[in-house]
Amino acid sequence: ADKKISLSIKALYVPTEENKMKHIDAIIFGNKYIYITSIVKNAGDVKVSLTDQKWRVVYNNELTLINNPFIYNQKVMKKLASVVSGLNMEDMKSLVVLTKTCSIDKLSNSNQEYVALESDAINLILDIEKNSDQDIFDPFEVERYAKAFYDYGLECEKIRKLK
Repeated sequence: ADKKISLSIKALYVPTEENKMKHIDAIIFGNKYIYITSIVKNAGDVKVSLTDQKWRVVYNNELTLINNPFIYNQKVMKKLASVVSGLNMEDMKSLVVLTKTCSIDKLSNSNQEYVALESDAINLILDIEKNSDQDIFDPFEVERYAKAFYDYGLECEKIRKLK
């Protein structure tokens, strides 16, 4: 199978709750999955948890709490699956990318949720794709999903600007 990443969409907003918009850092289209991606830009040692409401970031002996991006991505994935016909939650993976200003003591990955350092993110996606027995997306479906996400994002952007 082809080892490339099809395309990506950056900086999209979607509503996930009444009067709340969520910003998606990037949507990456692989051959088998769509990766809903949040980027953590904090400096310091990040304590990753799949389930905690907050993540702990320690930098220069100071503790900062940030919202768990997996919970955030899950809300986005549910919304996208509900507005794009034919798209299922199983077609998407939640990916959190830590920038080079972050460090991590251990990676906590599940079958749906992945963490990667910025330098390893693309290789992680390629590994997930390679090791999956999931069927490859039809290129026309990828194009349809990308157009649906983009159009939906434009609609949401108009709504957001009106508020």
